[in-house]
Amino acid sequence: AQASKSNSSNSISQQLTTMSKPKLWEMSDGTVKEVLTPYTSRAKELGDLYQGLTLPNLRVDERLDVLLHVKWTVKEFETKLTKEIIELIDREADLLNRGRPDKSLEGLRKRIVRAFLQFIKDPQYNPEAKILAEQFGSMGATVSTVR
Repeated sequence: AQASKSNSSNSISQQLTTMSKPKLWEMSDGTVKEVLTPYTSRAKELGDLYQGLTLPNLRVDERLDVLLHVKWTVKEFETKLTKEIIELIDREADLLNRGRPDKSLEGLRKRIVRAFLQFIKDPQYNPEAKILAEQFGSMGATVSTVR
C-alpha cells in the first residue's frame, strides 16, 4: 500500500511539473528560449498550492494561510467543484480554530487535496491541464463531470 501511495505521489508530482514547464520557442536567429506563459505560470502556482496542501506538520497559522490562498484561487470560478472546495476549506479552518488535533482532520484534508487535484487537472480552471491528456494519456485526463 505504501509503494502504491508513493507511486501515485510521484505520478502527481510529475504531472504538476509537466504542466508548469516553460515552453520552448525557436527564435528568428535559430536559438531556443524557454518562455513562461501565463498558463504555465498559473499551472506552477496551482502546483505550489497543491504541495502546500500536502505538507505535513504545519503550524495552525501556516495551514490557515495555505487554505486561504487555495480558497482565493478557486473562488475565481463558481461551479459545484469550487463550492465544494470552499466548503471543505471553511470546515477545516473552523475545526483548526477550535483546536482540533491534526489526527481528527486527516479525512477532511484528504478530501480537500483530492478535490483540489481535480480542480488542477481540469482545463476549465487550468489550461495547461490539456497537455496531461497528450503526455500521460487517460491517467492525467481524468476530469470530473462535477460542475
